[in-house]
Amino acid sequence: MPASGFGVVAIGLACLVNLAITLVVVRRLRELGRHLGHRSHDVDAVDDAMEVMTPHDDLVGEFSVTATTGEAVSRAGLSGVTLVGFFSPSCVACKDKLSDFVRRAKRVPGGRAQVVASVMGLSGPGADMVAALEPVARVVVEPDLDPMFMAFEVRTFPAYCLLDESGRVVAKASDVQKLPELAAA
Repeated sequence: MPASGFGVVAIGLACLVNLAITLVVVRRLRELGRHLGHRSHDVDAVDDAMEVMTPHDDLVGEFSVTATTGEAVSRAGLSGVTLVGFFSPSCVACKDKLSDFVRRAKRVPGGRAQVVASVMGLSGPGADMVAALEPVARVVVEPDLDPMFMAFEVRTFPAYCLLDESGRVVAKASDVQKLPELAAA
């Protein structure tokens, strides 16, 4: 075999080895992605592994934001027990659990005045989330790491909590169905 033919064969073999390694890496990344995706739906695993937000019985930080309807929303403006939810348009679990939050919000005594939803970003699927939430909640659209997100020390999406009238976390979870039901006044 001439020297130039040997070089072509060597380059071809190197390309095949590189392709095989790339396929193995891609397969492992897909497996990892599926594993992480399943974990985001495993409420107990997320709750056990990390706190979803401000520790239970702690007062959330001060915040003052404006809802999409122009209403002021602040810790000082809370009255009674308030259901709060945090969503991100890029979060698969947020999209999957959005209807659970909407159903739950419809049952909150005091209606939408006692429900606040924060959506990180407005474009694309974020606009769909806002539209679904507005009939049942005061909706706050925040870019990354803005006042409400920081005040609640949100660590994962979705995140839900019940606050008392002073702004103290009385219950929290990464699944709204894990929160206790509120009794009508």
